[in-house]
Amino acid sequence: MSGAFTFMESDADTYSLQANLYNTLPISGGITGNRPVTAMTAIDDGRLVAGTYYITFSSVVPGVSGVAAISATDTNNPWVTNAVAVTLDDDQTTSGTGTVHNSIIGGLGLYFSDSTSFATSWTAKIVAGGYFSAGATVLVSAFSTLTAGTTSAQKKIGVKNTGDADNTSCVLGLYPGTYFKNTTSTPINKIKVTSKSATEGKYIITTTNYNGAASPHECDVYAARYTYNYTTNAWDLAAASAFKGTFGITGTSAHTTIITGTEITLDESISGDTAANIYLESSSGAQIATDVSGTPGSWVSASDIVLTENSGGTAGLIQPGNTAYFWLRIVSSSSDKPGNLRKFILRPAGTSGGELVE
Repeated sequence: MSGAFTFMESDADTYSLQANLYNTLPISGGITGNRPVTAMTAIDDGRLVAGTYYITFSSVVPGVSGVAAISATDTNNPWVTNAVAVTLDDDQTTSGTGTVHNSIIGGLGLYFSDSTSFATSWTAKIVAGGYFSAGATVLVSAFSTLTAGTTSAQKKIGVKNTGDADNTSCVLGLYPGTYFKNTTSTPINKIKVTSKSATEGKYIITTTNYNGAASPHECDVYAARYTYNYTTNAWDLAAASAFKGTFGITGTSAHTTIITGTEITLDESISGDTAANIYLESSSGAQIATDVSGTPGSWVSASDIVLTENSGGTAGLIQPGNTAYFWLRIVSSSSDKPGNLRKFILRPAGTSGGELVE
């Protein structure tokens, strides 16, 4: 027996970010027959960034290969790219059986049609951002636009124990958001932010000196850090590439010294030199508060808040099937720039049966 957490907007409505696919040419809204993207799967890895994505194609060899370009409404979106090779081999009838591309738009697995008619004029659009309310889906390209120096509307959210045992010592904290993009092969399997003080920026991770004779296999890992310059709209080098160590490649071992304040798991498919971009976004401006009889208590950002069941009771206790509510808001800085991406993690934690629950 154990407890488990899930986020709820209320006891009936689940809040979830979704992605929705629209093939726009050759047939607007096409879901059968000729269409560029034949299938799409959601990957629960935290890399998906809300927004609208547009996919165009060039250098198409029908049924073989092509080059896809990704644009987005927000030019700072890390998944914008001018050229990425794609394989055109997914059957239009039994879609989702061909080559899956899971690093074109982070958090999504995309399949491209094997149609002999595939042309460079074909296009598709993906909207990331779906709000579920009582079973109905409302599409949005972003959840709000906030003027610099203002405060967002406050939102009441719940943490529900969906397990079959008590969760005790329950708290909620704000952590820097993270996502990654493998650029050469697939060095990164997953990343978890473990410290609220993890330094924001873009990290370029490279692996060299792959040793397939070692057990487990191993490689050398280097990391460089960049900060975004909103005046020049470019990434400036903040810390030159440095050797972080020789690490085993198991697909499960979490390494804590590649980026301070994170746990990084290397992908067991590494077999040579690889590279990836890891982004850490500041949680600055995000504030949380406990729920006090339906209204927010004291707003905090750096410290955890204690979660207590909606009906009251022991502080930090959430029993099976019960919900503890809290409040969230964003206080933007007057110096925030248009397109400034902000991503943060709301992490509930507690204890159930002597084990950590997150």
